[in-house]
Amino acid sequence: MGRPRSFEVDDAEAALLDVFWSKGYAGSAVRDLCAATGQRPASLYAAFGDKDQMFQAALRRYLVWIEGHLTPSEDGRDGVRHVLETTCRLTLADRERRGCAIVNSVAERENLSPKANATVHESFERLRDLLRRQVHASFASAPPAGAENMVNLLVSATVSIRLLGRAGATPRDLRSIAAGAVEAFTVWAA
Repeated sequence: MGRPRSFEVDDAEAALLDVFWSKGYAGSAVRDLCAATGQRPASLYAAFGDKDQMFQAALRRYLVWIEGHLTPSEDGRDGVRHVLETTCRLTLADRERRGCAIVNSVAERENLSPKANATVHESFERLRDLLRRQVHASFASAPPAGAENMVNLLVSATVSIRLLGRAGATPRDLRSIAAGAVEAFTVWAA
């Protein structure tokens, strides 16, 4: 029987997320992950498996965090506004302007395992489902034609805010993207 763990997995996941979010998968060496968690490689491997599994644990943690912020208390028109404005607020609150851990991962597709790529794809589907729920809940009956186009526009605006935030866009520009998407939705839904 092995020795008991001398660290909290939750704390280690938080540290792993911070490294992967800041440096990406390829840019994060095992020594970076060890330094961030304060653990030796053997301890990390025993707790998580290989670097890919550490990355997947970090992505899952990120998804829980971001969905906790983006999921509105009530679905519908205010929910659409909540998702876009919260995306903007979170982007601006990140002093390092790291963007979105999921969006950042898209640029590293060739470095990721099929399972990690599937997690990235699934996360975009979850965002799409969240916004689809908001759009559909905005109508007493079925939404009008073009509902899926609107959902995709709102997803694109959300991703753009995170990506352009990382690229250094001004707060005014990011807020403008959020406001423009909400306005487009409001006009379409009227």
